[in-house]
Formats: sequence, structure tokens, C-alpha cells
Amino acid sequence: MTNHALEFTMMTSPLDGENNSETMSDTRQSTILVSGCPRSGTTWLGKVLSKSPDVRYIHEPFNVRTPHPSTSFRSRYSFEHLTTDDEERLNQLKKIFTGGGRVWTLDKRSLRLRGLKGLLNWYVSELRTRKTAQTLVKDPIAFLSVETIAARFKTQIVVIGRRPESIIASHLSRQWDFANLHTYVKTMRPLNIWTDEQLDKTLDCEDSPVQRLAHMWRLLALWQIQLRDRHPDWIFVRHEDLAKDPEQGFSTVCRRLGLEYKGTREAYIQSLKRAIRGQQRHPEGHGHRTISRADQRS
Repeated sequence: MTNHALEFTMMTSPLDGENNSETMSDTRQSTILVSGCPRSGTTWLGKVLSKSPDVRYIHEPFNVRTPHPSTSFRSRYSFEHLTTDDEERLNQLKKIFTGGGRVWTLDKRSLRLRGLKGLLNWYVSELRTRKTAQTLVKDPIAFLSVETIAARFKTQIVVIGRRPESIIASHLSRQWDFANLHTYVKTMRPLNIWTDEQLDKTLDCEDSPVQRLAHMWRLLALWQIQLRDRHPDWIFVRHEDLAKDPEQGFSTVCRRLGLEYKGTREAYIQSLKRAIRGQQRHPEGHGHRTISRADQRS
């Protein structure tokens, strides 16, 4: 692991910074994009922030297997890197990142791709959401395109990071792996995000899921460091900080996004805390002891 990656795991959350405590009220209605390394807690963070009829939750439009039904955009491969030259493909995402991903903008191919059950769940969630709701997109697979999306659609970016051992354990628990790591590296090399030396280290990776996951985490951590250096106005938070003090962490994120923490979001966090306290009083049969694991998916 590089020194930069080690530094990433130890650095304090920028939410504690003096320059990052202001509410971003001028962009309150702009779309929010929650991203980061897969299994870092993007789903947990996105779900908490969208626990209100004032926010519309959109799940992974960059997902190769289950693209969002409101758009014709189809990611060509995982971690696709869009640039400002990809005008046609960015236009396909315009519905979503300008708040237009609604039931009445359903793409005709969605029924075949998602199935009736998936579309029904989406339709029900839309009915529960106000027409004027702010859009929140959760997508770790869009991580390499966040700069382009932010520049094109004036999107508010929230990036969540997590320690490598937790990322690796979470992948292994689901039997997920970057088995085609060399293919990922091949698509990453022309992007000029990493040096050849950083990418070449993955070529020496043994046939081990742990090593492949560690290498992928390292590359995405280096990318996150670059984003943090270039965009101090973005919101960067660590999974461990949110898990340690979810009320403080989520209320701070909400304040910076111009969202109200009191109400449904606070009630949701309190319900998770009560569930954890119940597990701690009756530990038999319960393996989960932290809020971070209680509702975390990716």
C-alpha cells in the first residue's frame, strides 16, 4: 500500500474543517451525487439522506446490469470515465442529473432490462416522492466520472471513503471480487489519472481475491485524494466517522447540502440506534453491533 493510501485512511474528515461548515443553500435544488469506492457505504449514506419525500433517490444509473429505467444511458463497462467530449452520452444522463428522472419519462427498454417487479418498486417510490423533490443519485460505479458530471450538471458531490480492510471484508462476505482486474487496469491506463508505476503494481498481483481487492481500493483511494485536492468545496466523509457518531456526521452533511436533518432523517437514525441497543441487550443470534453494518449495502 502506498504512503498516499495510508495517508488517506488516517486523514481527518473535511467536515471538521472551518471552510466546510457553511450550508450550501445556493445549490439546494441541484442534484446530489453520492459516490466512492464500492462497499464504502454509499447506499447507507444515500438512503439516510433521501429519507424524506423532499428527496428523490436514484440508484446507480452507471450500473451495467441494472441501468436506471428513466434514461437510455447504458454504461459500456464498470467505472466508465466520461469526459466533456462525450456529449451524446452526457445528454442521455441529463434527465437524471437535472431532476427529470420521473415515472412519465420512462425509457421503453426498461421493462425488458429491469422486469415488472423492478419497475413496480420504482413506481411506488416515485408516488411517495413529491413532484418538486430534489434528486439524489447514489452510484459508486460513476466514481471516475464525478468531475465531468459535476461540471456539466452543477451537481453537488458527496464522496465517502472507508478503510481498506473493511472494504475487502465487505466484498468477500458477498463473494464479490475484481477477478478481471487486468481488464480494469487496461481501461484505466489511458485516463492519465494514475502513473504507469501505480498501475503496473497490479500486474504483479497473485491469484488472490484479497490482493485484487486491495489493489483496486488503492487505485480508487489515489483517485479520491486527487479529487479532494482539486475540489475542497466538495463533501468528503469517512464511513468510520459516520458510524462512530451518526447524528453529528449526518446532521453536518445535511447542513452542507441544505437539507433538514430534523424529522424523518433523524428519526431513521434513532430507529437504527434503538435496534442496535436491542441487539446489544440480547446478543444471541445477532452478529451486527454497529449502525454502520445495520443498514449498509455498498
